[in-house]
Amino acid sequence: MSERTTVEDLKLQGATGNLRRALKREQAEGGPPPLSIEAQSELQKLDALIAQALKNCKRGATFRKKPNPAFRQLESLMRCRAQLTRGQKTNAKKSVADVLAEADRLLGGVN
Repeated sequence: MSERTTVEDLKLQGATGNLRRALKREQAEGGPPPLSIEAQSELQKLDALIAQALKNCKRGATFRKKPNPAFRQLESLMRCRAQLTRGQKTNAKKSVADVLAEADRLLGGVN
């Protein structure tokens, strides 16, 4: 069984029916755990990078006769965002700063 999509992801996707159900479920469960101020600022940075990657995805699957790297970058950003909002860590030794630094290293060509 797959994990439930977060409300933030549903808002980004524009899924209205699923969003309504998720909001009802979240209210019944008491909502997500509160994020720290540091995590909120990192989340805002990730949202800006996701918006930029989405803008670059509009160019199509290929760009200059090569696969468009924006799709891979968008996938990585969405995974980082999901881990940050759920509070999951793939490796217990990595902090949020380490995960975001790794994402910045991987996405160095986005700018």
